[in-house]
Amino acid sequence: MSTRNRVRVRLGRGAGGRVAGCLPALRHGLGADAEGPGKARRSVHARRLDRACPERLPRAPARGRARGRVRPPRAARARLSRRGQGDGARAVLSRRGALRGCDRDSSAGRCRCNPHRRGTARAVRDHNRKRPGRIEGQDLSHRPHRLVRRLRHHDRTCRRRARPHRCGRGDRARRRGDPRTRSLGRAHPRLSKVLVREPIAEAGIRLLRDRGFEVDVDVDSNLADTIGGYDAIVVRSATKLTADLIERAGRLKVIGRAGVGIDNVDVDAATRRGIVVANAPESTVVSAAEHTIGLLVALTRNIPQAHAALKQGRWERKTYGGVELAGKTLGVLGFGRIGQQVARRAAGLGMRVVAYDPFVSPERFRELGVEQVDGEGGVYEAADFITLHLPLTDETRGSIGAEAFARMRDGVRIVNAARGELVDEAALLAALRSGKIGGAALDVFSEEPYAGPLLELDNVVVTPHLAASTEEAQDRAGVIIAEQVAAALEGGLVSNAVNIPVIGAEDLEVLGAYIPLAAKLGRLAMELAEGRVDELRLTYFGGLAQYDTRLLTVAALNGAFQGRSDRPVNYVNAPVIAAERGVEVREERSRSSRDFTNLVRVEAMSAGETLRVAGTTIGNDDRPWLVSALGFELDMELAPLLVVFRYDDVPGVIGKVGTLFGASGVNIANMTVSRTRRGGQALMALSIDSQASPELVAQVHAEFDDARFLSLR
Repeated sequence: MSTRNRVRVRLGRGAGGRVAGCLPALRHGLGADAEGPGKARRSVHARRLDRACPERLPRAPARGRARGRVRPPRAARARLSRRGQGDGARAVLSRRGALRGCDRDSSAGRCRCNPHRRGTARAVRDHNRKRPGRIEGQDLSHRPHRLVRRLRHHDRTCRRRARPHRCGRGDRARRRGDPRTRSLGRAHPRLSKVLVREPIAEAGIRLLRDRGFEVDVDVDSNLADTIGGYDAIVVRSATKLTADLIERAGRLKVIGRAGVGIDNVDVDAATRRGIVVANAPESTVVSAAEHTIGLLVALTRNIPQAHAALKQGRWERKTYGGVELAGKTLGVLGFGRIGQQVARRAAGLGMRVVAYDPFVSPERFRELGVEQVDGEGGVYEAADFITLHLPLTDETRGSIGAEAFARMRDGVRIVNAARGELVDEAALLAALRSGKIGGAALDVFSEEPYAGPLLELDNVVVTPHLAASTEEAQDRAGVIIAEQVAAALEGGLVSNAVNIPVIGAEDLEVLGAYIPLAAKLGRLAMELAEGRVDELRLTYFGGLAQYDTRLLTVAALNGAFQGRSDRPVNYVNAPVIAAERGVEVREERSRSSRDFTNLVRVEAMSAGETLRVAGTTIGNDDRPWLVSALGFELDMELAPLLVVFRYDDVPGVIGKVGTLFGASGVNIANMTVSRTRRGGQALMALSIDSQASPELVAQVHAEFDDARFLSLR
């Protein structure tokens, strides 16, 4: 039988009798020593020596507690707590103060533990407030492998641990970082509220709520009274958001149109207020294309008329004969997403397709096997059927009128499932009655609901704006617009915004790093310019020139007008503010770049003088870097706080600047100096870590004629 030295503990006077009296109770039920013949020694942790050694002389029990409730410690097992087993012996003893005159008493003259026993070295912290966990085990070395101060925790003398030791931060650290205590008394940020004015997919509403927004579905209240209490509103086609309603919406940040068309939203009024307007253009593409083909087939085969006659009991096979689509020519005006899907389906019906859209590349036409024609006239002259997929603008409104009909083939048939205002309905009525137009299939009208004279004609097929009315389209529209609204409220990229330049995900991978650079350069140019700025010119060099850089231009304008307007400036209304102030904005691109792969230059024209600043990004984190300003080449990061000096190139200037800032306690983080020629003009630019005091600003201006303190925050 192996032997093991027991721990010797000195007890206070009078404690021995109490211990002797409680010994049978404590030893009752503990069982035989685990170290019997043929049995291996149990593993012992240095911090749990009292639990693992039953022969240790026990302490006095807690006064007034029933000894029968005391439970023995369990055998050493990995990572098991006493949950559900009541108090252990150590926990009961911890509530008694009989042994206070020992190592946890702040008045103790010395530590009463035997300092030379093996296996009692305090665990070494491997980092802040952390000791080896149970799963790691612990070496029972003779002493720690380096000096460690033994903490006695005198401030907690009576709070012996009654639960297993946890790895990680101590109790005090946990209390400081406990979110339950940190949140007490702290004001919570206001939740953004979203008004869903017309029914959308339940999945979209759930998405908004899951993102933490408060969503109200209200289709009946007076919108003029309620819109002021919301940060976002979601509508479909029935709700008209006029300029007056938008002016009442003091909190409104985003308008979401669950669909394609935005003619029921005053986009100009929203843009002036800095409100993002977003739609869901891809949600209804398939549904609209299929409905267009359905109208085309119904028109050529007189399906609605034959259906109505048969319902009335008339069997008229000869009256409602039609024509085949195969071999005919379909003209597509507007070759966007829907127009391309219609062309695919028409080609499947054996039709020849011609199309016109000045904004689509010839390669796209060739990919789809569609013949590209020059101008609307090419479509009018070639097509047997014409389908409209144009956006509604000032130029396209009413463009399909008497003049256009006169240029079309006799008997041509027209399909319109895009926008009712594209067609001059009075001219269409006259052309249908005269026979110039053989028939029309209409899903949209200039005024809806429509009850005009076109409904009286037999060669007109109509549906009540059903192109997007499919379950799939409505579900997609609800989810897409919910994502757009959430992105706008969270400060993310609103990919479907109609009043902000939108770029694709692939382009954003390249241009994203230059957005903050453009904003800082725009701010810097306006800060350095003296007097009123008449023109801002942005030039993009190198690889940037092959991308759509409109978003970078808007970012530069957003930075340029920060703090210079009586209303908040953002990416939506920055171009409007520039126009209102008479600032002309020009954008140029050049693929040649002498020193940098990509370079952004901002020029501010003021009173006939031109001020230029330029920058790029460097490093893996794409830090914005200033490379030139005021005609000097520089090399420094565009930090939030800058100071720029222009002076004669003489000795002692750098030292004078350092002395001034050092005496004021302002640290200079970076500094760059440039000069035109020796003994000529020089420029010093430096970034500082803290705001300069008014006294320092006054001292600098007293020493230098041209010194500017700039904030790019």
